[in-house]
Amino acid sequence: MIETFAFNSFAKLNLSLIVQGVRKEYHLLRMINTEIDLPDKIRGEFDLDVKKGKIIVETIPNLKIPMARNLVYKALIAYFNLVEFTPNFKITIKKGIPPGTGLGGGSSNAAYTLLFLHKLFPVLSDSKLMELGATIGSDVPFFIHGGAAQVLGRGNVVKPVKLRLKKYHFVIVIPKFRLSTPNVYAEFDRLKLPFDTELHQTVQWLPLRNDLYVPAQNLEPSLEKVMVDIGKTNPVDTSMTGSGSACYGVYDNLLSAQKAAQILRTRYSKVIMAHAKENKNI
Repeated sequence: MIETFAFNSFAKLNLSLIVQGVRKEYHLLRMINTEIDLPDKIRGEFDLDVKKGKIIVETIPNLKIPMARNLVYKALIAYFNLVEFTPNFKITIKKGIPPGTGLGGGSSNAAYTLLFLHKLFPVLSDSKLMELGATIGSDVPFFIHGGAAQVLGRGNVVKPVKLRLKKYHFVIVIPKFRLSTPNVYAEFDRLKLPFDTELHQTVQWLPLRNDLYVPAQNLEPSLEKVMVDIGKTNPVDTSMTGSGSACYGVYDNLLSAQKAAQILRTRYSKVIMAHAKENKNI
């Protein structure tokens, strides 16, 4: 019997991204993240009567990612290996989260797919689901957790935080250029930027901070103009999310955010207004 499904997966912003060191070629981070109400729309169908079926993952528009590198495909394979059968399963992702911008679309898609499977086949505890997510991508555990959180290490340690983001509005500029995450981290290493090993006892998200901005700007100098243009709209603060290329401003009232978005849309083709999604997933 064929059944259908539909759900959203949401983007994130890094409010703080601090590089604390390197272990086994992985950069160790201390981050404060929040999901935002910018979704990809996911729909599909499956047939549980088929035990050795076929998995199909599609994106609209077609991102032309090899199936072996697609995080949703990896998530489906990993979960079906646990339940020891593979139904016919087709999933289509209509992209609303611009790829290659540091907004976490691919990791979010994988995490929300795991959450859906977690409800369909509840064979794991929540903590084991998080562990499974960490094997698929470093941002996946955060998205499984959802809402706002402090994220440590390689992304595998996720701690809930209360940030009181409700009154704030985010205006996100998506430049036409994209940045490669491995290239940005390689540039961080090449520049020999210092690690921040301090362990803070309190979680604060203002002022915003992203230790990857300098290497990202070094690779793409026009990033600085984006940040300057956002800064001219009188935000509370500005930052880049992830390894870029998306940059954003924070505003403490709706009118200021709307005015900023209006100004920035005269200079950039894609400007998004967003708000924090504060509710957790698990």
